[in-house]
Amino acid sequence: MKAWVVAASASKGGVGKTSIAVAVAAALSRHLKVAVADSDPQGTASLWSAAGKLPFPVVPVASEADIHALAAQYQLVVVDCPPQVDAPVMTAALTCADLAIVPLAPEPADLWATTLLLQRCASEFPQLRKLVVLNRVPSGTALARDVLASIETAGWPLAKARLGQRVAYKETMAVGGTVDLLKGRGAT
Repeated sequence: MKAWVVAASASKGGVGKTSIAVAVAAALSRHLKVAVADSDPQGTASLWSAAGKLPFPVVPVASEADIHALAAQYQLVVVDCPPQVDAPVMTAALTCADLAIVPLAPEPADLWATTLLLQRCASEFPQLRKLVVLNRVPSGTALARDVLASIETAGWPLAKARLGQRVAYKETMAVGGTVDLLKGRGAT
């Protein structure tokens, strides 16, 4: 059986690719054999895993062959992509992927960068399923409503769930684990 490959991709840094990649992998690792492929030169997913508390391995990758090798060993591979739309390893990840999860913070620069990525996906990877996930969404702001309206106007596939700005997401990195490890720590 072919592994499913999910690319956590964005053409801009700081939107939550790594956090979403780790959260998706953690949630699905309860039922599947999962690995995270760290293709971001910053190596944040690899650094996160150094504490040894993640329920799945994080493996650095640099090519399509590396991703295929992981996919041969796991049921699900979540690729944490670099924040550069034309990076060769981003191309490799999108070539291998069944789904691109595209985190988007409700900010104009993130909207512009996401537009470039989704346009590239539409032209070069038409078979690729895409899902935009609003991340770090402050509640009740006009800017968040404007970004949401822009997404709806563009017709992008949008996740129903919105991820707010929560300290818990940052604390998971600090403890080297997942949100499950924070129970009882008072994180919000």
